[in-house]
Amino acid sequence: MGINGRPTLEVFSWVAGILGFILALALALPSFLPSQHEKSSSKPVNLFLSKGEAFLRKNDLDSALFYFNQSTIENPKDEEGFYSLGLVYMMKKDFPIAIESFTKSIKLRPKYVDAFVKRATIYFDMKEFGIALSDINSAAKVEPDNVEVLNLNGLILDRLNNIAEAKEKFEKAIELDPNNPSIHYNLALTRARYFPFVQMIGSAWHSKLTTEVPKMHDSAIWNLNTAISYKANFTDAYFARGKIKLDNYYFYNSFVSHKAPNTNMYDEAITDFTHTIEMDTNFSEAYFFRGIAKSLKGESISASEDFKKAKQMGLKLDSKVSNISNLSHIGNDYLSSYILYKNQVANF
Repeated sequence: MGINGRPTLEVFSWVAGILGFILALALALPSFLPSQHEKSSSKPVNLFLSKGEAFLRKNDLDSALFYFNQSTIENPKDEEGFYSLGLVYMMKKDFPIAIESFTKSIKLRPKYVDAFVKRATIYFDMKEFGIALSDINSAAKVEPDNVEVLNLNGLILDRLNNIAEAKEKFEKAIELDPNNPSIHYNLALTRARYFPFVQMIGSAWHSKLTTEVPKMHDSAIWNLNTAISYKANFTDAYFARGKIKLDNYYFYNSFVSHKAPNTNMYDEAITDFTHTIEMDTNFSEAYFFRGIAKSLKGESISASEDFKKAKQMGLKLDSKVSNISNLSHIGNDYLSSYILYKNQVANF
């Protein structure tokens, strides 16, 4: 207080400062609060979708289906709801409705990579490889370095007999994910399929045939060794490695060295087929191909026992088959030397 009890100039300045601060705060406060437009346009938490996902994690497909349906009824533009519906129908093997659900999801989100991948997977399983390729190409345009996209792309191209491009896709996927056993396995099968195609070229290509095919087989076996190192109980990898070894040994001794097959070379293939059978006692093809290896080795009695076992387990084989493409029904779309083996099992 100043003389005669009146406020000094400093007090007036202090009060003015406080009032100015309060006024500035009042003016700035609205900018920190959501506008009415923002309140109305913010996406609410989708409780139906959350509940559906919880049931899906528990593998309760019917309950998950109910809540995902409710989610799309509540919001017809819910692309995640339609995608989730597609997943459930896919798991329930109801592929037409799964495709319809993924299609609705893609229409709402044209760059929905996961939906393209899942729809491509269904078309792949249905052997609609051309449509599957179109879907996976759409996914690749959005995410060209997506490992899942590259792997499925390779599988589709392989089935379309575009072996060279399929191999490139798998090799790029392995660069991005070198410890993935499934991709190593897929690349191995593609490399092994190189033989039937070069075999069709003719005798003029004999020199290339006798140098490139063994290299491809060796590379395929390396991929399978890698796959097994990352997944010790990889039954299909053991089986494939046995088939490729069997094919490679017979091919090399018959076409390259021009010598009688070294029977000791079949032991590794027999060991792989035996490992396969130990892991899956119902693997009928493993018994069959182990029988072939034993037959080529001269163990006719033991081979007959394996052939008999495979036949008892329901494996059907036409001994008159002469075209390798007709062998797909026993999962043998790349063991080209089967044509040379067929006389060994004429009475199968």
